[in-house]
Amino acid sequence: MPWTRSASRAARFSGGRVAALTLVDPGGFAPLPRRFVRWALAGAIASMLPRTLRHRMAGVVGNGALREDELMRLMRAGWSFRRHVPIPPTYTDEQIRQVPVPVQVLLGARSALLDAQALAARLAGIAPSWRVEIVPGTGHSLPVEAPDLVAERILTFPGPARPGTGQ
Repeated sequence: MPWTRSASRAARFSGGRVAALTLVDPGGFAPLPRRFVRWALAGAIASMLPRTLRHRMAGVVGNGALREDELMRLMRAGWSFRRHVPIPPTYTDEQIRQVPVPVQVLLGARSALLDAQALAARLAGIAPSWRVEIVPGTGHSLPVEAPDLVAERILTFPGPARPGTGQ
């Protein structure tokens, strides 16, 4: 289910428990670009290399996840599992405007999935209340490449939690 509908439903039917959304280098804002498919294929091939070569290739293919040995073991374990990975639909400006909670979007400056500058400009025009941050030196593997920053942004958005309230 598209995140905009999921967010709207969760906000309406969760008794107010959805306080905010953080989208981390998300799909659905533009059609899937060929460069992302190439990036994903290059990462999949590089993930099969021995550790030392894989770590070197992480910089070449722009995929910091290749340096995460435990993540690579988990990924390889999942290769035998077959699932359909749907291509997210491209959300309209109207769907984006309908999200009823505060939203922050964290974008990798070197993302293979999207053009961070273009998306930031689009969102500034249609959802000016959304907080949009382009993280320098990162790509689509933003949570792996800047985990402390991603965690800090999630934990402090839209404001610090109030002790004992769960909000």
